[in-house]
This record gives sequence, structure tokens and C-alpha cells, in this order.
Amino acid sequence: MENDLVLLLFDSIHQVMQAEQLLERRGLAIDLVPVPKEISSDCGLGITLPAAQLAAARAALEAAAATLRPRLYRRLGRGRYQPLADRETG
Repeated sequence: MENDLVLLLFDSIHQVMQAEQLLERRGLAIDLVPVPKEISSDCGLGITLPAAQLAAARAALEAAAATLRPRLYRRLGRGRYQPLADRETG
């Protein structure tokens, strides 16, 4: 169900690729997606994953590199996103 997805946005494409490799190695179900135009007009990629895996993803990113601090959004439906609070995990 699409409401169960969380979008992770990073400051650079390099960080996205670094996070992608790290999260895939941890066995998390991630997808690379274009940054939704509703969030930013900049070109770029983000990562989506099931909300149930957000805590595991955060732990993996924090353990690996202090620079991998994504901005988080919960997908509410087609073209609708809600920013998540800094410590909200799902």
C-alpha cells in the first residue's frame, strides 16, 4: 500500500548512491525514485522504503556516516507527501 512508504532525500546524488549501497547490503527493500516535483523542482533521486523499515534504515545510516542524514517524508498518496519529524520512526 502506497501510504506505507517513506521517502528519504539527501543533499547530493553521491549521498543517495552511498545510502543505496548501504541499505541494500542491510537487506532493506528500497527503490530509487525521482524527487517528486511536489517537494522540489531540482532534478535528483531519492530513496523510498516501507515505513516499517525506517528505524532500521536510520540506524544503518547513522552507524555508517554522520553525513547521511536524510530529510524524511511519508507518502500520503499520489503527489502528496508529509514531512516527518526528526525522530519520528513510523
